[in-house]
Amino acid sequence: AVNHIRTLLQINGPSDRVFSITGPAAGSGKSSLTVALGLSFAASGNRVLLIDGDIVGAGLTRRLGAVVAQPFSEAVRESGRVSAPDLDEAEAVALQRGVSLADALIANGALTSDEAASIAATAEDSAVGVMDACEGLALDDCVAPSGIPRLHVLPVGNARPEDAGLLSPKSLRRLLSSAREQYDIALIDTGPVLGSLEASMAAAEADATVLIVSRGDSRKIAERSLQHLREVGASVRGVVFNHALDDDLSDSSYGSMVAQDRRGGTVAVDPAVAARFG
Repeated sequence: AVNHIRTLLQINGPSDRVFSITGPAAGSGKSSLTVALGLSFAASGNRVLLIDGDIVGAGLTRRLGAVVAQPFSEAVRESGRVSAPDLDEAEAVALQRGVSLADALIANGALTSDEAASIAATAEDSAVGVMDACEGLALDDCVAPSGIPRLHVLPVGNARPEDAGLLSPKSLRRLLSSAREQYDIALIDTGPVLGSLEASMAAAEADATVLIVSRGDSRKIAERSLQHLREVGASVRGVVFNHALDDDLSDSSYGSMVAQDRRGGTVAVDPAVAARFG
């Protein structure tokens, strides 16, 4: 069914590359659908970036265990121990000689070995993510591998729930511009559409939006969510129904799924991978 959804997205919007995934309530399955679609796009040969745009919930980051340490150069800059000209010079020397930035700074006397080790430890403990990328840090420095070929993750990093208020359409637009340059497909997992600043911004800036509605969600809230998405200018490609029962599937005319049941047999699944990716 996920591959079917991915194919419909490609057919109905062949030029669409950035998709926002949202829902009317927490627990509808936004993160699960984002990961599943990411796996499907990656399996079909696309270079994919999953963006955790839910600063408050951070469900995608937790599910994939994605952590990206702060770049050493950024940690040096924040420490204030090295001037900007000296840091630029050391970066040039490191590139020219093929050595680490820390070694270049130690060699030119800008840092002692102990200072470099202390800054490196701080960088290792300081995670970066979506807010840092929005603020101008290179996207490559904020992205983590997923362990799946062609699938990459931009986690929340050290952003706190209250930091969601610092996000702006302009900064998100800059991030998505970089994502379009480096990836074939970007999928943004956001919070509930009516209760999340990020969801409205992501839907407005994405090429297309998918609304996921789960069994048990309020119909009234779902309809209000759809109306809100249209009011902010989102291009809603469709609605996905989650947590379906067997009767729901049998009534939906998915002939291939019925045929699979008749075929019998089982497919071997690694439990650890299944738990991680859903």
